[in-house]
Amino acid sequence: MSAVTHKRLASHRPVSFVRKGLFVMKLSDYIENLGRPIAYYPRLAQIVGGVKCAVFLCQLFYWKGKESDSNGWIYKTADEWHDETGLSYREQVYARRELKRLKILEEKHDRFNHRMFYRPSLDALNNCWDAEFPNL
Repeated sequence: MSAVTHKRLASHRPVSFVRKGLFVMKLSDYIENLGRPIAYYPRLAQIVGGVKCAVFLCQLFYWKGKESDSNGWIYKTADEWHDETGLSYREQVYARRELKRLKILEEKHDRFNHRMFYRPSLDALNNCWDAEFPNL
């Protein structure tokens, strides 16, 4: 194998190297620059319908308190949900359907402006949690 030259690029770019005349970025450096990771609670997935539902709900909670609506409604497009969670449109539909079935998710459709608003129902979430984990 030929010698590999490592160098740190200016302006906090990831550590990369040149191999056979090609500029190559290491995966670990790339991951550090992907953006914000998304987290979910595995125990929450047990009560809300799976990982996809938990990811959707946790992202909704991330935006709770940051919304501009005084009643707690959060506006997000399907593309924004996809960018933030990695959930496809179909996965979002599934997560929303399950969360609405459990009454954990409230939706408001502004048909005039073609916008969907979301809000978590804290009481319903707490009730589901208490039913599944009564001693916690």
